[in-house]
Amino acid sequence: ELSEVNNPFQGKKRNEQREDAIMKKSRKISTLLDFIQNASRLDDQYFMFHHGGRYLSFNISGVQEILRAVTIETVPESSPDNLGIINYRGEIIRILNLWHLLEQETPAVTLEMTLIILNVEDELFGILVEEVLGVHPLTIQPRPDSLKADVVWPLVTGVSYLKDYRKLLLVLNPERLRNVHLKELTDEKKERVDAESDSE
Repeated sequence: ELSEVNNPFQGKKRNEQREDAIMKKSRKISTLLDFIQNASRLDDQYFMFHHGGRYLSFNISGVQEILRAVTIETVPESSPDNLGIINYRGEIIRILNLWHLLEQETPAVTLEMTLIILNVEDELFGILVEEVLGVHPLTIQPRPDSLKADVVWPLVTGVSYLKDYRKLLLVLNPERLRNVHLKELTDEKKERVDAESDSE
């Protein structure tokens, strides 16, 4: 049999399959955006995604935009909670590292991942997620006590059971994520002030 090196058609086919998967994902994201923008009721609609081995979601009222294939620039000596920054419509916004918040190793960023821009009281920030599952109506239950020992507990506002996946879905609270974002900005500002004081 020919190896992929000696058989360029095999490599070309794989590239075409990957490009086709990315295009399908792009169409899916466009459909999600149309749904979010035109939804008449937002209170029971949730943006669902799979990330770090967990099923997670946000109420779509807090979702500003869904992006793909975005270049995230790293910030030297920044907090590990910060994945980097992007230029979003002329505004520099931070991307939180959800892997780190879940105490997981941060993988290499790929084109298959999706960037979610969240808006909490006009404060914009983003998170990068591994796999988008769609927007669905959910019945939300209170956080169970069994989650109290879980690292994700402070970020969760409720749960829902996914029958199709036979998994527990955790509903994240954008405001609590925003507080992580704001705390980082406050800590960074304090470090700058301290550095300026030391230099005087």
